[in-house]
Amino acid sequence: MKIVIVGYGEMFRALIAGILKTRNEIVGVFRQENVTFTKCKRAVYDLLKPSTDYNFIKTHNLYEIKANSVNSKEFIAEIQRLQADVIITGSWGEKFSKIQRSESISSNHY
Repeated sequence: MKIVIVGYGEMFRALIAGILKTRNEIVGVFRQENVTFTKCKRAVYDLLKPSTDYNFIKTHNLYEIKANSVNSKEFIAEIQRLQADVIITGSWGEKFSKIQRSESISSNHY
């Protein structure tokens, strides 16, 4: 199963660690700093003062989805491109909007 993990903090890292122990594939991760900071500010923080989440992602060589919201067109396009079967969310402060049928990942999910 192809999985995308969305979150931050200890719950985010625990989800990643747990899924890495299974036969499932983590195809992407999306962390809170993508929503909190602009791309430029996030890049500076990642370089000069990387977060624990950032270090964890890099340590496990995971693909990081670059978008500014889970409801953005960029995020939805990445989910489609990655052909994710499931999005697992831990510790997130943003409500997911329902993906419209025209935006659906594949028609066989309906």
